[in-house]
This record gives sequence, C-alpha cells and structure tokens, in this order.
Amino acid sequence: MHGFRIKSLLTFLMIFVCHGACAAFPLVFKQSAEHQEYNPVAAQILAKAYQQAGYRIKPSKKENISHDGFLISQRDARKEYGDYIRIPVAIVKVRLLAYTQQRNEGTRYEYGLLGNRVAVVKGSRFAERYMEGLVSHQSDSAEGAFNRLRKNRVDIVLIPELEAMSARNKVKGVVALSPAVKEVTMYHYVHKKHKHIVPKIKRALAKMERKDQISGIQRSYQQVLKSS
Repeated sequence: MHGFRIKSLLTFLMIFVCHGACAAFPLVFKQSAEHQEYNPVAAQILAKAYQQAGYRIKPSKKENISHDGFLISQRDARKEYGDYIRIPVAIVKVRLLAYTQQRNEGTRYEYGLLGNRVAVVKGSRFAERYMEGLVSHQSDSAEGAFNRLRKNRVDIVLIPELEAMSARNKVKGVVALSPAVKEVTMYHYVHKKHKHIVPKIKRALAKMERKDQISGIQRSYQQVLKSS
C-alpha cells in the first residue's frame, strides 16, 4: 500500500513537472515559407489558444532547428507530415486574387490567365505556382506590381489578398476580380510527441471559433494592413 502511494505521488509529480516545464518553455512552430503574409495573424490566433490551454508558443523561420509542429499548413499536409497531427479547426483562408484597374473590370479570366499580361511579386510562391508556363512580369514588391498595373504595363496583378491590402491603398482605381483564383484553408499541425496537448488546443480553438474570436482577430489584422 505504501509503495503504491509513493508510485502514485511520483506519477503526479512527473505530470506536474512536465506541465510546468511545458509552460515555462515555449513550443516552437515553424512558420509557413509559402504564405509568409499569413504567419502574423496565425501566430496571434494560436498564441491566444495556447495561452488559454496554459502554454506559450514561439513562431520560427529557421529550417535547421527542432520544432514542435507547423504554425499553418494546408489540409492535405498530413500525407507529407506523417509525424504531425492536424488540429481540425481552420486558422486562416489564403485567397489568391486577380486585381485589375477599375476601368478594366470586365477582364475575363475564367478560362485561366492566358492572354492577360500578369504581374506577380518576386518570391511569392503561391502566385508563381499558378504562372507556370505563362509569361509574367515579376516585381520586387506589391506596390511595384500595382504601379505596373496603373501604368497599363500589365492587365492583372496576381497576389494573395493580405499581401495586397496595404499596397493597393496607395494606388487608386484597383479592384479584385471575382471569384478568387484559388482559396486554400490552412490548419495548425502539432508533432505527435505532444499528442497529450492536442485535445486542449482543439477545445481552445473550437471555443474561439464559436465566440467569433478567430474571425475577429482576422478582421483586426486586415484593418491594420489597410491603414498601413
């Protein structure tokens, strides 16, 4: 009986120490290299969820370090990341939009971008993927791409919605064509070595979703971008 009590006490102590250590040292999550403009808003959402569960997080761009999961990645990433668990609550939706000048709002691209002069931002992998095999003009920045559009050097700027928000305010008469060229829902991934915290994070994110807190953080972030 005495031995059982000691064993139970040691088990409780190990759980307590583990929880304290987890809370003291932040979990490191690799940021998305392909969707860099969405990392900040995803980090805000996840920091709040982890805080509610008693943990801290640290987003990282570094490739050569041990990390505890992926900040955001698309749904089918489980096939690629066999050692990671997807939290089934959408964090952000990446929307790739085609922008044009308002006077050219009738520009047709439902059969693809072929036939239009298209500008993309250099290094924007998401946009560049949809330009494979097509002629495009690369700009060093979103503002530079929109300036090309304003000067009628291109017909369309192909760019993720959040990346476009701050730049398009500086160029008048620019509109987004509908529908989006591509929409991808992004999820959070946790390494299996932390599977014990998955239910807590899932509950925290589901609660935030019910209370409209996830979309609230997204809206606030968009307002910041629009006013910058």
